[in-house]
Amino acid sequence: MVRLVFDRWRFAAYLGLTGFFTLLGPFGTFKDLDIPNRLLYWTIVNAGVAIFASLAEDSLFAPGQASSLSRPVKAGLSAAVGAVGGAVVVSIVELNLRQNIPDPLLVWFSVAVVCMLIISLRRQVWLPEPKSYAPFFKRLPANLGVDLVSLSMSDHYLAVRTVEGSTMVHMRFADALDELEDFPGVQTHRSHWAATNHAEDLERDGARHALRLSDGTLLPVSKANLEAVREMLDRKREMQLEEMDQQVSA
Repeated sequence: MVRLVFDRWRFAAYLGLTGFFTLLGPFGTFKDLDIPNRLLYWTIVNAGVAIFASLAEDSLFAPGQASSLSRPVKAGLSAAVGAVGGAVVVSIVELNLRQNIPDPLLVWFSVAVVCMLIISLRRQVWLPEPKSYAPFFKRLPANLGVDLVSLSMSDHYLAVRTVEGSTMVHMRFADALDELEDFPGVQTHRSHWAATNHAEDLERDGARHALRLSDGTLLPVSKANLEAVREMLDRKREMQLEEMDQQVSA
């Protein structure tokens, strides 16, 4: 639950959608509620939906979970499961603020559609998977898939982590970076690399910096690579905001 509150991307999306829905007043709330009650309505509804959808999303996208499912399918299941709890919250708010008993199936479907859009945007499920026949991925067990999270060098072995698990590969770090030249990611340290899709935020402890990944792992960031990491995160956030604006406009 703490991660749900302090995940900056989710919190920004929550604030943006709450403000947007309060002003727009969709689903009849513009006609039925004044601005203060509309703000209260969407604050509670969006918070409830966000919590249930995030719990479902994090469960299905956790390393090793539902490994046989593609990212779009995981996003759909996360939305469908999270929408159950979200629909309950919507129904309670509807009853108390609008004295209305909505159709539960219609509420669930509406919540699921919104959740699907947000989860798909966050997980970038529309991006093509890297080619499975790439030399680097041929070195990995097939069950680990190709959704790469990070690389870390340890002695003469490379620790490779994907969303499905981890393994050790006997190869040089520089050779791995050469084979992954076209894979979206950034070198954070002389012995560490992170995939852009799973890079979340830059944290600081005194003079030291670390990159937080989607599974909570912290990778050290050297001074030499700090600017590159910041630029990667800035580009990623800009793309996410642009996609969110396009989804809302549509």
